[in-house]
Amino acid sequence: MADLKPCPFCGGLVDLERTIDERSWWGVVCRNTLNLGGTCAVQIRPSTTKEAAIQRWNMRATTDIKEQ
Repeated sequence: MADLKPCPFCGGLVDLERTIDERSWWGVVCRNTLNLGGTCAVQIRPSTTKEAAIQRWNMRATTDIKEQ
């Protein structure tokens, strides 16, 4: 299983969590309270598997600039 990248907004550590309802969704949440004076509370939309949740969380926007 891939490692989770830190939060893209605050750099905080994140947790992989599972809901306890009948749907059993997986998600990644940052609850960093150290850097911002409050809770970052960034999360992804739920996924049906751990692997999908990790893949979605670890996806980052590219910063490459393409010439036209």
